[in-house]
Amino acid sequence: MGVALCLRFMIGFVFFVSGLAKLRSNRRFHRALGGYVLLRGRPKVRRALGRTIPVIEVALGVLVGSARLGGVASLAAGGTLLAPFTLAIAVNARQGVQSSCGCGIGDAATDWISVGRNLVLIASLVAAAAISPTATVADSDLTASNIAGLAVLAAVLALIVMLIPTVLAEINHQLEHVA
Repeated sequence: MGVALCLRFMIGFVFFVSGLAKLRSNRRFHRALGGYVLLRGRPKVRRALGRTIPVIEVALGVLVGSARLGGVASLAAGGTLLAPFTLAIAVNARQGVQSSCGCGIGDAATDWISVGRNLVLIASLVAAAAISPTATVADSDLTASNIAGLAVLAAVLALIVMLIPTVLAEINHQLEHVA
């Protein structure tokens, strides 16, 4: 139960923070959507996605992270949101198109590192559903301090998962300048 709750908290945090970042910098997110090969020549689709994705992510962050409201449906919705973006990032990476993924935190590129990050998030959604599809804080035998500890651990894991592409890109950039 504790692992499932930690995964839910982590994924909820990622969705919530990413959605808020996109709402805060919506023009930047719209520009990032224009960099996706699969969305080129589709301004109406980009506009619709730019308006709805941030709100959906914030809502999913609450539903998945609360571990009370959404159940398996919120986990499935999270995967449904992540899968097409992972595919779009993979298409850009495969074609060598470098642009911002618009993921919300940092300035991650549409590269294989971002694909890997999203696959880790999708695997976490699947694992949370498989371990305990109905995991809730109320149903657990964890103490309040244990739940708080899980929430902090989940937030730290989420930040690591969200920042890995940016940090690795910066390391790669620095190494290119050394060579």
